[in-house]
Amino acid sequence: QKVIDANKKIDEYNKSVEEADRKPNQKVMIIIDSLGNLLSKKELTNSLDGNVAADMGLRAKVMGTLLRVVTNLSAVAKAPVLFSNHTYESMEMYPSLVKKQSGGAKVIYLASVLLQMTMTLDKTKDNEGEEKSSLANRTVGRNLHFLTTKNRFIVGELECDVKLNYRTG
Repeated sequence: QKVIDANKKIDEYNKSVEEADRKPNQKVMIIIDSLGNLLSKKELTNSLDGNVAADMGLRAKVMGTLLRVVTNLSAVAKAPVLFSNHTYESMEMYPSLVKKQSGGAKVIYLASVLLQMTMTLDKTKDNEGEEKSSLANRTVGRNLHFLTTKNRFIVGELECDVKLNYRTG
């Protein structure tokens, strides 16, 4: 909330700049890395008190409230919000390309765009006659795969592969 309030002050500044016939040049983007690692006050208090009891469903409720507040306030402030989140395999009967997200269903419903990224290591080929080197010495980059699982602006389920080479960029 403090970040959004600061953004309101920037908007007030931009209006005064516009009135002086100058272009406003301050933009704000809120980035949360990662949504799954945010702590609530209750979790922090419990950990400091040595209480390790899990509150089933409380985390999803708190995360849902946070997302509703941030979504509404950022829309008013015209500040985009970008967040990363943890994913895990679905335990359903039929496998799916789309992974499940931690934090409950509001994470999915409130987002305008959901982009799922998976990654594999790009390794040099091992020759049979050579001594095996460590994984770090054989890794030359990463293969990134992106899938839009939700998109309110264009057609969803678009895919893109990117090779990130450590030597050439």
